[in-house]
Amino acid sequence: MIEKHQKLLNSNEEAAAFVLMNVTAGSEEQVIDDAKAIGCVKEAYLCFSIYDLILKIETNSMNELKDLLAHKYRSIKNVKSVLTLILSEENLALKPFLNYFLTDKLKKKESSEEIFSEEKSIQNFAPLILGNN
Repeated sequence: MIEKHQKLLNSNEEAAAFVLMNVTAGSEEQVIDDAKAIGCVKEAYLCFSIYDLILKIETNSMNELKDLLAHKYRSIKNVKSVLTLILSEENLALKPFLNYFLTDKLKKKESSEEIFSEEKSIQNFAPLILGNN
């Protein structure tokens, strides 16, 4: 298992991570703008929990992701602390399937209850699709 994760961390393939940030109160928008200016931010969320912001970062390689995390995002003004959750290659492989499946289902569903039920059922299929690694 450790070898598998080491391979991921040293790969030159697509990489993604969620970056959870604590920032100075009132600086949330400035931090999001600065992070977007650095690049590779696909989604940004303001939170009311332990963390103030969650960024979803996608890069072309793990080396690019590591460089952005170590030298760019952490040095943004008003960022107090950062927690990084690097996505496994299984999550990256599943992404196109889930996007297609959910988009197709959303077109057909009328009620939000049906949509929520469908999204939840996809989470149950993930281990089957990924081969129960």
